[in-house]
Amino acid sequence: MTLRSSQWLNNANNDVKNFWTRLFIKKFALTIKFNVKTLSELHHQFQSNKLRTLLRGKVNARRI
Repeated sequence: MTLRSSQWLNNANNDVKNFWTRLFIKKFALTIKFNVKTLSELHHQFQSNKLRTLLRGKVNARRI
């Protein structure tokens, strides 16, 4: 009986550890996903600004 109750307790502890591990992994994955999305948006803005600046330079060069 004691073996079974300690075995049950061990399984319960493993379940709790697995729950927290899964939760941590999900949170970590969401953080990475959010950071990648933010970085790609910033990159897109940077490329747009760079293109806009290049086009402005060409327009200004034509006017001179």
